[in-house]
Amino acid sequence: MNEKDYKCDVIVYDKDMCQEFVIWKSGFHWKKWTQKTVLFNIFGFGMKLHELNINILYCVLAAIVMCLAVRLHFRVIQEQLLVITSLGVQVTTYFALGRQCQQFYDLSSIQDVVINEAITMVNTLFNNPFKV
Repeated sequence: MNEKDYKCDVIVYDKDMCQEFVIWKSGFHWKKWTQKTVLFNIFGFGMKLHELNINILYCVLAAIVMCLAVRLHFRVIQEQLLVITSLGVQVTTYFALGRQCQQFYDLSSIQDVVINEAITMVNTLFNNPFKV
């Protein structure tokens, strides 16, 4: 996860009443998946798996397609945080396959906002949970 993979935009509808924070993540890396698939196929042909049993290749292909489907199902491409000071906060999450998830937190149920970050050697993980 690089900093350049993310784009952030702030939309101000009313300075004191309503703001929207939108975070986009770069799209799915088709080039990377294609390279991995080609390398895997070269390895399979080098080991002559196609001569052993064609069902092995079908199973491997099915496993690759399943991994891709699961990866795309859970891949978050955009998150929106709509803050309305008099009502509450709406969090909308968009996934790569078009699925979306919306949660609304009423202002009376929000006690505090916690900014949580974890920095490791390879990436930075963050989330903004609400104390309800």
